[in-house]
Amino acid sequence: MQTVLGTKTFETRFVGGVAYLDLSALVDVSKGTVGAVLLGSARWVRIDPAVLGLQGAQKALSGTTDPSGQIDVLRGITDAQPVGTEQVRGVTTTHYHGTVDVSTAVAKLPAKVRAKVQLAVAPFGATFPVDVWLDDGHLVRKFQITVGGTTTDSQSPQSVRDVAEFELYDFGVSVKVSAPAKDTVIDYSRFLSLVAAAQSK
Repeated sequence: MQTVLGTKTFETRFVGGVAYLDLSALVDVSKGTVGAVLLGSARWVRIDPAVLGLQGAQKALSGTTDPSGQIDVLRGITDAQPVGTEQVRGVTTTHYHGTVDVSTAVAKLPAKVRAKVQLAVAPFGATFPVDVWLDDGHLVRKFQITVGGTTTDSQSPQSVRDVAEFELYDFGVSVKVSAPAKDTVIDYSRFLSLVAAAQSK
């Protein structure tokens, strides 16, 4: 999965319930930098909910989560209303707007995928507005999650609005995702300890 953060695009892979996050999202690891010296050949952070716990994994991923889990949570959508007809990557779709109730969605899912879904949507809260674009075959072609809030600055609090948008395409195309080579991976807890040690010098 490719994620855009400001002007930077980085990759996250999800394999067997474990997330591998491109280190360029967290630190500059280009040749000659402090990050490269500190981390050596490591280019990926391994984030395993089985090791870190659900809350630890949520914090580590900071919203960069498996979109398949976010699609599953659409089972909890309520008050869906059609907005209109729109083109998504050349495909005619119907745009719907509604609200997702996470507890409702999770209750409808098999037990084995509930943790994945909770991890995927944790940054968005217990309920959140969602927009979904469905094609004539009822496939999700695009979905958008909007989260609003207020900054914690007591002197000058400001309203903030974050939008996460996903487009799905190339249905039916065979895809094989593999974990990065072991010598390029560092566990998240080890990564944090190295960063802390470097900052204390």
